[in-house]
Amino acid sequence: MSAVKKPTNVHRGSSFTKFAREEGIIGDVRHSREKHATKFKFDLKAIIDDAKRRQHESGHKVVSFAKKK
Repeated sequence: MSAVKKPTNVHRGSSFTKFAREEGIIGDVRHSREKHATKFKFDLKAIIDDAKRRQHESGHKVVSFAKKK
């Protein structure tokens, strides 16, 4: 009998995806988001206003799409 070879791809529920969620990039993003929300006392309007202010101050071109008729 030959041994069953485990797949090498990353799939949902694997230990790698668990690591990525909890300890890796996703965990870092969640931590940063929580820290930023705490700064504004979880006030969504204040968070959005801050994002718009930072977007305007960045100096990058902002594209707005017209609504479809």
